Amino acid sequence: EGYDAFVTNNYYRNKSIDLIREVMGYSLPQMRLPTLTYKKVKEYEEPIGLDVLYETLLDKKRDIEYAFYNKTFNSETAKIMYLFAIVQNHYMKFWRKKVAANKEKVINKSENSEEIDTEWESTERRKSVKDLSNFLDDED
Repeated sequence: EGYDAFVTNNYYRNKSIDLIREVMGYSLPQMRLPTLTYKKVKEYEEPIGLDVLYETLLDKKRDIEYAFYNKTFNSETAKIMYLFAIVQNHYMKFWRKKVAANKEKVINKSENSEEIDTEWESTERRKSVKDLSNFLDDED
């Protein structure tokens, strides 16, 4: 499970950074994003999740592009700060969806475990009922 979480985080980190590169106009692989970008992406890794960051970026991509086209920024760092301010103001919608999905998984998992428990108990009872030969006296 830990490895799956690592792979998922790595996937969404790369997708998020690629999307930020695209929005900021860094089309060539030689062009480096400001280091603040990686720091900001890392801030979303633990409490919120990089999948939420990616979904928010996808949803607000058009707004971010509009802002970058129509506003004047002093530096690339200012663009990054503005981009993450937009993300910060809109990520809750996707985070709530993620929490609801996790709750649903937990509920389904607990229902399945109750079914397994009752099934196990019934098979144990059947075994104990069928195995009465130990308690019978041999008259032969």
